[in-house]
Amino acid sequence: MEPRLAGVCGDIVVLENSVLSNTCVEIKENRVIRISSSSTRDFMDLRGEGTVIVPAVVDLHVHLRGLRNSYKEDEYTGTLAAAWGGVGIVADMPNTDPPIRSIEALKLKLSSLAENAIVDYVVYAGVPDKRNEIKQIAKYVVGFKLYPEDLLRDKNILCEVFRTAATMDKIVVVHAEIPELSRLETGWQREVYHSCASEMTAIFTISTLLNECNVKPRIHVTHVSCPNSAILARKIGFTVDTTPHHLLANEVSEFWSCSTKVNPPLRKDISHHLIQQIIKDEINCISSDHAPHAEREKDAHPLLCPPGIASIEHWPRILLSYFIRARLGLSLWTKLVSKVPATILGLDRIGCINVGCKAYLAIYRLNNSRVIVNEFSKSKRTPYFMHNEIELVALIIRGHLVVHEDYGLLVDRGYGSNLII
Repeated sequence: MEPRLAGVCGDIVVLENSVLSNTCVEIKENRVIRISSSSTRDFMDLRGEGTVIVPAVVDLHVHLRGLRNSYKEDEYTGTLAAAWGGVGIVADMPNTDPPIRSIEALKLKLSSLAENAIVDYVVYAGVPDKRNEIKQIAKYVVGFKLYPEDLLRDKNILCEVFRTAATMDKIVVVHAEIPELSRLETGWQREVYHSCASEMTAIFTISTLLNECNVKPRIHVTHVSCPNSAILARKIGFTVDTTPHHLLANEVSEFWSCSTKVNPPLRKDISHHLIQQIIKDEINCISSDHAPHAEREKDAHPLLCPPGIASIEHWPRILLSYFIRARLGLSLWTKLVSKVPATILGLDRIGCINVGCKAYLAIYRLNNSRVIVNEFSKSKRTPYFMHNEIELVALIIRGHLVVHEDYGLLVDRGYGSNLII
């Protein structure tokens, strides 16, 4: 099959402000140029199969690993898995080995992505080790990531990161936990050492630090696990995301094991239900926090194994199935996983299917199948074993058919493009 498409038709097409049936999307020069009910023989016509066409998912929190951690995951396997989930763009986190805190490490990461990525991507940097490299690094990344231990760094460096982010319109993504508390963890009582109080205190600390630095960059609090944390962050003026596993934790945490060990940890039932209740009003978007580890690592005792859930090839399809069952609607799902993440990352005309939008499309079939194992990620363990997920038919990136259920991968390794450079 020819990767470049003239158009695609489906039973349902989800636009920004409407949901249409029996509709075709015409594509030219990587953009949507017409929405209508008519097609030509050059179109991929999937009507009559129960198909839904939505904007491709934009996942703003992904750990592709790579470099010295390629045994866990690499840029090829991670982005290939993303493609089979319907994810068109990933934002790669900097806690790699070596960490992306220097120009040298950043060049290594960008080179590996350019050679291997299947889907499009952006990259975060950590808080740089050298203050004089902050502005240079900022040119090549979508933003900076602050980890709990960064709150103990030199305040002058943190203020310079905030100022650079503000002047260059970069996002600052925050893992909201207090390092003094999380450092005490021994494996037991994770709810204590990674508590909701720790999450909220870290959000207050960031707000106070911004006032001391006298600067207002865009702050995004990621993988919020407690409803009061989301409410607090939004009140301060930050944006927030939660993850599929924190949203659906009551469905995946049937027993405590390494497959469900993650930071911040899964919360008690009341928190699960409250997160679900505020999803429409207080949560800006959803991201995966795809965090793969080798099988031997996840097979270790739950007290000793590394935290992290690998879910990128399944979470959009599982979440879409959940939204349909819960009658939350396709429009809300599209807003949370595509449009708002693209806006937060500063990606123009992405996350939509209206005329003029860039042609990043995912096509799903509204049939449920069962999750068995992670097929494309190197990390095979999944807490979603035997859960319902919607079938992926195809993924389109920049007007090209990237994967198709019948033809497999249709582009070469390295097709993915850096959207910042």
